[in-house]
Amino acid sequence: MKPGWKTSEFWLTLAAQAAGAVTSAGLPTDSKAVQIAAVAMQALTLLGYQHSRATVKRKMSDAFGAKEVPQ
Repeated sequence: MKPGWKTSEFWLTLAAQAAGAVTSAGLPTDSKAVQIAAVAMQALTLLGYQHSRATVKRKMSDAFGAKEVPQ
């Protein structure tokens, strides 16, 4: 399994986070609705990335029969 930073999902999420940060800071627009939408976009892309990585790791552990380590 590739490290997270080597995946296209990581780089697309990073680009969306950067665009959202610039927009939510109010640089290209002064519209509050656009700034709120940018913050929502950041949250959703981050959650989507976390979900996709968790799914990949779960499938890999199921494929190799790995057990969860109790904490």
